[in-house]
Amino acid sequence: MAALRGAMMCSMKGSMGASITQLLVDHQTQLWSLGTVLFAALLARLFRLKARLVYSIPHSRNMLVDQPLIGMDGAQVSSNQLVRTASITVQNIGLLPAKGVEVTFNWKPHILNLAPARAFEEATSAFNRYSLQFDSFAPGELVTIDIMAINAELPLMTAVRSDDCVAKMINMGPQRIWPMWFNNLAAVAALLGIVTALNLVVGLLRFIVR
Repeated sequence: MAALRGAMMCSMKGSMGASITQLLVDHQTQLWSLGTVLFAALLARLFRLKARLVYSIPHSRNMLVDQPLIGMDGAQVSSNQLVRTASITVQNIGLLPAKGVEVTFNWKPHILNLAPARAFEEATSAFNRYSLQFDSFAPGELVTIDIMAINAELPLMTAVRSDDCVAKMINMGPQRIWPMWFNNLAAVAALLGIVTALNLVVGLLRFIVR
């Protein structure tokens, strides 16, 4: 009886192993495609294991204000006034903190605001360039710098850098915010699409080789 039971168990293990092997053989193309996608995602994440600064100027406008400009002597200088505004966003899209972040302008803006509020230091170079200096930006942290000038020019931003990297300029604009469930569904659909595309490519290559 013991011998029979042992033979049955060996037979079951053998058939199970054969079934798993056959399953892997039948779906080796799909598994290879999935493995390639996961490997590419891992490499992309590894390459982001550093601080990466980006900045953009999504808003810059001139507004004519219908209010007379009065001089120091009380006389009207102009029948209206010109207000210039701009917004600069700076973000660390890397996976490590960016230390010693510095945003430099040609000169100090007349009116300046940060959102969200952040502690910073001011510095002026030997060439009278004005800089905002931050201790660090956490991974994913974003700061918006709003500047304004009334009847004057806005200063140009000359540099955005940190101790670890130099910021890269990107284009930004208004965008609809989708629910999180929709974003997750879109990510799953994109992953399935990539796996399917790789599966088709591998199948085509196998057909050509034959």
